[in-house]
Amino acid sequence: RRQRQMCIRDSPKSGYPSTAAVSVTILCDDPVIADGLATAVFVSPQKAEEWSKKLRFEYIIVKQRGTELEITTSAGAKKVFVNY
Repeated sequence: RRQRQMCIRDSPKSGYPSTAAVSVTILCDDPVIADGLATAVFVSPQKAEEWSKKLRFEYIIVKQRGTELEITTSAGAKKVFVNY
């Protein structure tokens, strides 16, 4: 029997791939911190707003709802991309 390999984006609760988000973009000054935050938000997108206020970063989260995509952004990320 073949064992399943773990992935950094697996849900810590189930051990299976997270289905909470399909894409996460983090905007902050440090790319190493952005990488860690992206992983955390990918697995727990419901905490993004709380974390972004505490840790001062912006985010864009894409979730799939059936055949539709739902995009959630922080206020700062929305300003960056609307004015681009």
